[in-house]
Amino acid sequence: MQDLNDSGYHCVNIGKMHADPYHKDHGFHERFIVENKQRRESERGWSGNPHIFNDEWDKALDLHGIDRPEKSFYGQWPDKKEHQGAYEWQFAENLHPDVFVGDLALR
Repeated sequence: MQDLNDSGYHCVNIGKMHADPYHKDHGFHERFIVENKQRRESERGWSGNPHIFNDEWDKALDLHGIDRPEKSFYGQWPDKKEHQGAYEWQFAENLHPDVFVGDLALR
């Protein structure tokens, strides 16, 4: 990352990046973090920090009055066994995590 910075590039992380702690820039000028799509509540904090970590997708869902679909959310669907873990997205397409990250990258 330092070589890119030294060469004059503006470095931006968009999406998931295996970096700890999450709140550090890790050499990027900007970070727009979207972590695990189906993370559990226990995965919402970063190392040693008791505060809840809300990523960019959490914030967007919150603006639309939608709670992040956790693993338990999908487990409550009546057709769980039929779909075997491959669920149809039931919210607006632009809020699907893959579409959201792609749109964020295009900005």
